[in-house]
Amino acid sequence: MSGQEPKRRRPNPMGERREKRKLPPRQEQSLGERAKRKSLAFFASVRERLQYVKAAMFGQVKFMKARNEKEAAEAELQTSKMQVDAANEAERTKQQLGEEGF
Repeated sequence: MSGQEPKRRRPNPMGERREKRKLPPRQEQSLGERAKRKSLAFFASVRERLQYVKAAMFGQVKFMKARNEKEAAEAELQTSKMQVDAANEAERTKQQLGEEGF
């Protein structure tokens, strides 16, 4: 070493010792099961985002092609519906992952 002393922890000014928080017990899961559950949840979120972007782009094209206000309003409504459907599908997928007990 370069002659430096290791950092020392400062004593608690109140003179009390910290108690370690106890975490609630959870089901025993292997590393593979946890990784699988986390990756499935991640891909559900990615899929939701891609569907959201697809809906936004679809809506913009429909909106630009609209010939009158009625068609423009329908395009916006359809875009909103597609975005809500994407969010609902992702939420359902994540709930199913939680129920499976992974």
